[in-house]
Amino acid sequence: MPGCKLLVFRGRCAYCVRCQVWGVPDENYLNTRTPYAKLVSCPVVCCFVYKLWKRITGLDEAVLAVLLCVAIEYYDFAAYTALNSTISKVFFSQGVFLSGQGEDSTYLSTLVGFLAFAAAFVARPMGATVFGYLGDKMGRRLALNISAGMLTGSVFCIAILPTPATWSLSPAVLIVLRIIQGLSYGAEIGGTVLMAESVDRSKVKTVWVARLTFFSVGILLGTFVLKACEATFTEAQMHEWGWRIPFLVAGAVSCVLPYLRSKIHESPDYVKYRATGRKENILKSLLQNAGGVLLVLMMSSLASGFFYLSMVYMDLSHRSSIWEYSVVLLLMTLASYSSLLVSDANKRRSYFLVLLAFIIVTTYPIVHFIYKGDVTALIVYHVMLGTYIGWCIPFVVLIFPVGARQTCFSIPYSAGYLVGGFSPAICLWFSHATGFDNAPAFYLILCAVAVFVMVALFLRVEGESYKFAFSRRRGGGEVTAPHRKLMG
Repeated sequence: MPGCKLLVFRGRCAYCVRCQVWGVPDENYLNTRTPYAKLVSCPVVCCFVYKLWKRITGLDEAVLAVLLCVAIEYYDFAAYTALNSTISKVFFSQGVFLSGQGEDSTYLSTLVGFLAFAAAFVARPMGATVFGYLGDKMGRRLALNISAGMLTGSVFCIAILPTPATWSLSPAVLIVLRIIQGLSYGAEIGGTVLMAESVDRSKVKTVWVARLTFFSVGILLGTFVLKACEATFTEAQMHEWGWRIPFLVAGAVSCVLPYLRSKIHESPDYVKYRATGRKENILKSLLQNAGGVLLVLMMSSLASGFFYLSMVYMDLSHRSSIWEYSVVLLLMTLASYSSLLVSDANKRRSYFLVLLAFIIVTTYPIVHFIYKGDVTALIVYHVMLGTYIGWCIPFVVLIFPVGARQTCFSIPYSAGYLVGGFSPAICLWFSHATGFDNAPAFYLILCAVAVFVMVALFLRVEGESYKFAFSRRRGGGEVTAPHRKLMG
């Protein structure tokens, strides 16, 4: 770390007070044999990575720490999502609740597996409520630190959970562990609020797109590990013990979550709010901003339905090769970057309405051709998904009062994921009952129509920010604190 003079040492690592970064000092500074190249193997996030990150993105190191946590979170989630059919057969293919035979038994085990998958989404709004309140009252950082421990512990427990043949209660315990994961996922959305509050208003869309990039990296790594296991082990081995490996890897990677969270400080907006001594009535804020809460709910329902219908119901991660799926995820991520091309608030709103109209008109034929194996339809579906999720959330993440922002945003966002989490089970039931295979298209169109109507009629532009009509804000929707370093 040449040129750094004000250092505080912790083991082999040093913290430069002037540069506000961690790293391993080079041999010229300490007059030792430690080469400068070992900086990249430092057990903390090193000076080189921090400087490279800030040079490329212009974003704070606190944002990097949150985004790394996002990648780990979605690696874990991708592992369970892609293994859902295997886990259904391992844990839910026997028992008194599955008394059917043949095709009916397969249908029931798959349906119960989807419901276990959705258990995390049931708990997600509960986690958003509890940790959102905690984040608004005691700080975003505390809520994120607790959720990191819950996520790490639940992943390890799933990896070592006995099968029903060994322990008859294991299916119920699996559902409990999924609920614990859901609680932690509900808390994780507080990281989005913290990032949005930690940057200038003009960079809110940038941090959201960066979050989507790390989200895709986590999904891709989870899928890659699963594909590697499927290529290495037989189907019998995967059902017997191979399904545990992705969770063991996820648990090992998740061990760094508590450390990363320890490097995050409170956002400038929240610090400024606490300094005023004002206390926001969270329940009153929820009621006064009910329209904005409903808009976030519908936006999240559409985004989660888009993604989980493709991952779980249509099982695209299994039906495609790892390279095809990687290309699809890359295109989805690149499509989200279209959000960075438009800065004017009025134009962003207009273009978003055009996008929603396109989704309403084209979703049915796209889903129809996906079932026929059309690769072009698959690509268009994920480009449409990437474009939508890249544009939607920057409209609403800062429309609520600072003192109730995490609660008002996290609860409907997580409730939308509850709706999206149940969408595979709902579509499976609908298709089984009616014989109609294009059920996902109707779900997506219904959500898109609701979002279109609410944005067109009620989302207003005020300068460079947005406000939902009929909402009553006190200190909300504004990023008045300057961008500053938040890492300690």
